[in-house]
Amino acid sequence: DPGSSSIDDCICHQGYHGHSSIQSCPQDSESAPGSSDASFCQCSAGFRPSSFVKDVGPTCVQCDLNSYCPGSSVRSRCPSHTASAVGSISADDCKCNPGYFRNSNG
Repeated sequence: DPGSSSIDDCICHQGYHGHSSIQSCPQDSESAPGSSDASFCQCSAGFRPSSFVKDVGPTCVQCDLNSYCPGSSVRSRCPSHTASAVGSISADDCKCNPGYFRNSNG
């Protein structure tokens, strides 16, 4: 707010965290506005955490082959008989293997 008298009134922008010492989230990760520490940093879509360092945040790597990572450090495996490229972000990236087709009824 304009005219605030305390640093406690300040809110970090998206991708940053902290109170008196503002830091950015690690590469390939992000946080919601107002995040107070590194635990709020989550891997971006297409990435998954490989480790987490207290006060620093996650080390993010590309999502694995035959998996998809929609963001928030979530990783899901593609359904049976499908495959996806490294860094995929949604189940739609999982394509049917040769000889298989996707059932349109679910």
